[in-house]
Amino acid sequence: MVQPMVCYPLGPERVQVTAWTQFPKEHFELPAFRERSQVYADFVRLVLQEDADMVASLQNGVRTHAFVPCPTVHLEKAIHNTLNYWIDRLYGEDEEIRAAAE
Repeated sequence: MVQPMVCYPLGPERVQVTAWTQFPKEHFELPAFRERSQVYADFVRLVLQEDADMVASLQNGVRTHAFVPCPTVHLEKAIHNTLNYWIDRLYGEDEEIRAAAE
């Protein structure tokens, strides 16, 4: 199974999330495939809604006057490395740009 997902910002407080679930062709022949795939789709919607609620809560915190932007914490190294990867892909490995993004 493959499940690509695209998050497209619509504005500072809105994002459109589109997810596709792709199953191998032989799965369509399995008994009760339609019902099982619906259960899976409902689960994915539930997970996405939980994520959306969490992100909305974080966004509320970012809007407060007490919020101070800072580097990600040591527990978020994977996020930090991914962000730096994309910064490098977009702008090159410029240390000045990297320092501003961190």
